[in-house]
Amino acid sequence: MLVRPAARMLFSVAFLLVLFVSPVLADQSYTFHYRQPQVGDHADQSIDSTLQLKVGIQQSGQTISSSDSTVQQVQQRGVTVLKRDTKRVLVARVAYQKSWQITREGDGQPTKRQHPVVGKTYLVSRPDKKLVVTYEDGSIPPPEEIAIVQPSMESLGQPNPIAKFFDGRTMTVGETVQIPIELASELLGFRDNVGEVTRFQMTLTEVKTVHGSGQAILKTKIDAGELSKDPMTMRVTGRLVMEIDTCRLLGADFIGPVEIREQKGPVGAQFTIAGQGNLRVSIHSKRSVKR
Repeated sequence: MLVRPAARMLFSVAFLLVLFVSPVLADQSYTFHYRQPQVGDHADQSIDSTLQLKVGIQQSGQTISSSDSTVQQVQQRGVTVLKRDTKRVLVARVAYQKSWQITREGDGQPTKRQHPVVGKTYLVSRPDKKLVVTYEDGSIPPPEEIAIVQPSMESLGQPNPIAKFFDGRTMTVGETVQIPIELASELLGFRDNVGEVTRFQMTLTEVKTVHGSGQAILKTKIDAGELSKDPMTMRVTGRLVMEIDTCRLLGADFIGPVEIREQKGPVGAQFTIAGQGNLRVSIHSKRSVKR
């Protein structure tokens, strides 16, 4: 089951933002422009996601077992663009400061497992469709490290669906747009785990200027999956923070219910796995741009 990675903003950072953020007048219109990442651009990214899920196994109308678990994924990494062509980023360097998973079953004590990428640096490239991960000296990391790096860097060298949608688009505060379903699925990337996105709605609620940069606050609603045909559904709400002049994602916070329901087993001995829970995802990115 895919739990999209993400990060929680610290209170001290929020306090500083209050000091250095000024609101932009609401009656203006704002036009978004996409700026492609350039060699030397760097981003410090923090990601924090938590999935709490109560699951039961049912057979012949009876619950034969149940569990209550919480899984939290935390990651902090720095990404620097090293090489690109006219269309896309070809090579980036990624260094992991934090990466771990915390699991708790019921009321038991949480178990923390640090991933083997912590304190290590990798080169990530996409010479064709496949993502390639190496150490800086060109040697190949062990499979357990590649299994962490590849999903977290999967967007490297890929088109930016949000930028594709917003580039050149003009919006006013209070305006709502519907992200096309095909772009939403491309952006979220969990079709195989959750199913088709049925709604991806964004409302421009506010625009702020932070150190001279216009930032759009977009209230977001995402619905995905249908239990009649998919093993998992989710209905989450939250907000995205996007830089207007670059279409770069600076932050995202989502929370909402998830539900799973799937039949397994041979004919005559089938059982149903059913569960409900809550998903919280937070992502924040601090960028330094090469001028």
